[in-house]
Amino acid sequence: TMDIEADARLLEAMQGRATATARDFKPQEVANLVWALATMGITADARLLEAMQARATATAGDFNPQNVANLVLALATMGVTADARLL
Repeated sequence: TMDIEADARLLEAMQGRATATARDFKPQEVANLVWALATMGITADARLLEAMQARATATAGDFNPQNVANLVLALATMGVTADARLL
């Protein structure tokens, strides 16, 4: 991890926006968002994790192997067990 401390208000606002627009995320965007948070040492809030995993499930057929690897690694780095629908 990068051990970067993000501004709490910024992080809350960005997670809220990502949660609200999750249905518009493409597979790479889902993987990149979760990976970026994990790399920063941040565990996403439960609503965002639920939204991103639901979106990943809905678009699973469009994920390439790198997207899958990045998402699963990011979830593991956060200590989050992937939703059973993803496995």
